[in-house]
Amino acid sequence: VSYYMPRTGTLAMATSRTATATDMVGPGTWAETPEIGDVGLWIQTPPAAFKDLSKMPAGTRSFFSPLADAGKTVFALGPASKGSGFELRMEVRTRDAAAAKKLAEQYQEVTSLLVKMLERDHMTPSAGDLTGVLVAGQFQAKEAYVLGTWPISKAFVESLASSVDLGGEI
Repeated sequence: VSYYMPRTGTLAMATSRTATATDMVGPGTWAETPEIGDVGLWIQTPPAAFKDLSKMPAGTRSFFSPLADAGKTVFALGPASKGSGFELRMEVRTRDAAAAKKLAEQYQEVTSLLVKMLERDHMTPSAGDLTGVLVAGQFQAKEAYVLGTWPISKAFVESLASSVDLGGEI
């Protein structure tokens, strides 16, 4: 694990199985300087991170698997652009505009399929769990990029926090 402060109030951190993590975040090491907005958490991942999804929850694999063939993917979690709560934003760089359009359509289809599966099973998405987050995803292709957004409600954050086992009382 390596870290570096690219600007005041921002900590860049990288992990690697080898000693190359420092090369990922150090000064002058990025081919493209990342644009980091006012967000609480920002993660950039290479396509290789999505090659083996066997340890991911089954319901999330269809959302992550298309990223294995894309370029750089950035996830950012910050305040919602509309309303209250938070928003998870995804920006995926693809080879060209046609690939971006295809990827955005894939995400729309996966989201639609999830909605239909929930309806078939007489289930209602809940703001307090992953179903509520995933069915609310919005996607668009913009040049060679796919932009995705998912609203993250206070109920979802509280649900996640309450499920964390800290191994004892605090």
